[in-house]
Amino acid sequence: MDAVTRVGWTRRIEDHDPWDAEERLCRLQLLAALDAPGDPFSRSTFAPGHLTASTFCLAPSDGAVLLVWHAWLGGGRWLQPGGHVEPSDLTLESAALRELSEETGVHVEFQGTPNLLDLDVHTVPPHGREPAHTHFDVRFCVLLDRPVAPASPDAAWFAADRVLAKDDLSADDSVRRALRRARGRGWL
Repeated sequence: MDAVTRVGWTRRIEDHDPWDAEERLCRLQLLAALDAPGDPFSRSTFAPGHLTASTFCLAPSDGAVLLVWHAWLGGGRWLQPGGHVEPSDLTLESAALRELSEETGVHVEFQGTPNLLDLDVHTVPPHGREPAHTHFDVRFCVLLDRPVAPASPDAAWFAADRVLAKDDLSADDSVRRALRRARGRGWL
């Protein structure tokens, strides 16, 4: 992605209305990452880190959310599909949908303007040759008429109420925050 994309995303994130104080802090950190030297979209930028893109895939009629099991993160967690921006990705939105497809086998497209749901900043532990680093995650939302069966055994649909209730499901607090926001917008 180029400097024009960087400026465009700076404007879009400046215009994004954070859900709470935590997301306001994430927005400030993400803007600083976009302003830092280096390529903020490259997965090899470790200082301060790099942007990632993810998708909350929701089926409002069923009150369901599609999550992916990440075994190596802190003993394992259910998270929304997402990941690194690849050189072939033209936009953060296309990166988010590519990751959704790769991690779940569910293929969708945004209808109209993609819904920017949430911003999140988190530290990723060392993995392989990559040192611990920060992900500045831009999180989109796609709404489906009904759940589509995932092709991956590591992906599953869950009742959003179950995720929000913090029951036996190992989901991240940032996932719960994004689901509360989706519910507040009437998307769930």
